[in-house]
Amino acid sequence: MSLTVSAIQFEPEFKNKERNIREIERLIRQSAQKGARLIVAPEMATTGYIWNNIEEIKPYAEPIPGPTTQLMSDLARELNVYIAIGLPEVDEKNDIYYNSAILTGPKGFIGSYRKVHPYAAEPLWAKNGDEGFKVFDTDIGRIGLVICMDLTFFESTRILQLKGCEIICGLVNWFGEVTPAQLWITRAFETGCPVIVSNRWKSERNTEFAGGSSIINADGDVLASIDRGDGFILADLDMNLIRKEKVSKPKRVKYDFYNELSLSTHRWNPIHFFSQTSTSYPKGDIYYGSAVQMSTKEASNMDVRLEHAAKIVYKECDRGSRLIVFPELYLSGLPCSNDEAKASSIPSEQANSRLKMLVDICKDKNAYIVIGGIEDNKKEQYNTAWLIGPEGVMGSYHKVQLNGKDKSWAKPGENLFVNDLPIGRIGIVMGDELAVPEFCRVSAIRGVEVLAVPASIDKEYVKDFDLKDSKRKVQWHLARVRAIENNFYSIFSNYTGGGYIGKSGIFGPDASSKEEDQEIIDDEIGSARFKINTLNSDTEFPNNRVKAKQLLNLRVPYWYTELWL
Repeated sequence: MSLTVSAIQFEPEFKNKERNIREIERLIRQSAQKGARLIVAPEMATTGYIWNNIEEIKPYAEPIPGPTTQLMSDLARELNVYIAIGLPEVDEKNDIYYNSAILTGPKGFIGSYRKVHPYAAEPLWAKNGDEGFKVFDTDIGRIGLVICMDLTFFESTRILQLKGCEIICGLVNWFGEVTPAQLWITRAFETGCPVIVSNRWKSERNTEFAGGSSIINADGDVLASIDRGDGFILADLDMNLIRKEKVSKPKRVKYDFYNELSLSTHRWNPIHFFSQTSTSYPKGDIYYGSAVQMSTKEASNMDVRLEHAAKIVYKECDRGSRLIVFPELYLSGLPCSNDEAKASSIPSEQANSRLKMLVDICKDKNAYIVIGGIEDNKKEQYNTAWLIGPEGVMGSYHKVQLNGKDKSWAKPGENLFVNDLPIGRIGIVMGDELAVPEFCRVSAIRGVEVLAVPASIDKEYVKDFDLKDSKRKVQWHLARVRAIENNFYSIFSNYTGGGYIGKSGIFGPDASSKEEDQEIIDDEIGSARFKINTLNSDTEFPNNRVKAKQLLNLRVPYWYTELWL
């Protein structure tokens, strides 16, 4: 079944509810005339967004169901369409206000959703959503609604996915970055659900909204986008293909450490919190890191690879780097069989001696290295990344979520890796584990400030889009998104050539709004080098984003239960 969907973009006029509803109706009718069956309008579309207090918004809010619900229900019946639209809701039983959305269809009112994750101005008048995340069964598919800031948190759309959602409608008032926003693309990519994002544009009370309304398919490809201006976009979704791909995908694994998604470790001062419960909490430092990008056509001999790695480490240290990350399985090469893995493995008890060449460099340069290989532990082979420092081999991470190639030879690890260094709290995940947002989130909850990502990625973890209206370019990089949404630095080190995508880089926690908060290379052999700051000023509460983790404070774990049960 092919389903035509539409995202509306327009400029609401603040406090002019009648005009806004007329304009929305006009655009809905035009979308329907072009064949749209599901039409999404922006967040707070009826009234505008930035309200100072309850008294100011009170004349414009309404119950659900209410007048706007009735109008949209009648319109949906007339046009034989489904409509999602955002509006301010008042619960007349207790005079409590919400930022809400409704879904109507040919049979009338279907349901409503109250925004769980509020943003900036909303706490001045709106209560957090208190009904959780909902999926609505309709004749065209199972539809989930999220509102703006909800898309910042993977938990929102993951729960919709777990509830059987097939299409995600994102009603937003997005600003502060180029759109289509990388988070929108990520939510489609990681759930396998197409995401229809309807945004407003132009300014209201000194805030310039971004536009960029988009329809994104289940692979994270932007099918249609409107940069600026009033209007709408259309795209066709193959619902049979979406359902077939959902069935064929591997079942989500729930690991024991997923129960940590219930925690709110940064609600209190993390400097005090982690100092009370840990033997140390690193002060941090300002230093350079390097993401090394290599060819897969390296010599098969491990000693030769070690010598090559040592030369690279010396070079990067001479450039001022103190944390150098190599691609996944660099020391052993990428094995094709269990016999190859055994032949190129390092016994765990020999790690310090086999890696002594790198340990000596770390002692000499006061540096740290994350480098991958195969570890033999009690006759089991693990896809491993070692952390090496002046003290020797300081620990190892065993890849937890194995891909198809790994499963032919490797045993999965059981837990994530965190280690405190003078340069910050360091975590490690492997490249394709970036596609599992839970791994990065748990690392952030544990206080990770720098995430090393040894990778061997040959998939589309990077996408480039040209915005025709404004002649701007948008690049989506999964490692960048994980840094932004978890308030840490990510150091992504990948192979290039032979089908591998390259794109190694280092991404900071502000990379969505500051283009300079990152360094990335394309497909050449070399390294991306970037300044990392994990140091906190002499203040009682941390003012460095990687320590304070402001976004984590806005999570609402009460509604995330499905993630770990």
